[in-house]
Amino acid sequence: MRQHMLLLIGAIALTACSSTEPSQKTSPAKMTVDFAWKPSHLCSGISPKIEIGNFPASTAYFAVRLRDRDNPESALGGGEVANTSSGTLPEGTLKSYTGPCTQGSEPHYYYFEAAAIDHDGKSIGYGKSKVEPLP
Repeated sequence: MRQHMLLLIGAIALTACSSTEPSQKTSPAKMTVDFAWKPSHLCSGISPKIEIGNFPASTAYFAVRLRDRDNPESALGGGEVANTSSGTLPEGTLKSYTGPCTQGSEPHYYYFEAAAIDHDGKSIGYGKSKVEPLP
């Protein structure tokens, strides 16, 4: 009887110490990404100013890429940029950026995508800009 009582007390103590909250995987934060083309951003290595909003406070850096909606495999570059807490990536910040050039008579549409990466290298946020044609 005494052994059953000790087991019961131990089980109650373990239950009291454990969390009652179910374990949940958190989905990445939905971030905002904004930019505007200038002639100096086209056919050059000068990236536009990019504004990233609603990023998690634990963001260590942003991984940013330029994408061509009409040619998703194109390599337009981007870069990884340390988070300075402002969310503003000044013009020319993306070191691997290759500005798009006019391609034929059909317009191409582009967007930037950004991922917030924490100190462990885990993606904790994602966003992409609206799709913009070349000016």
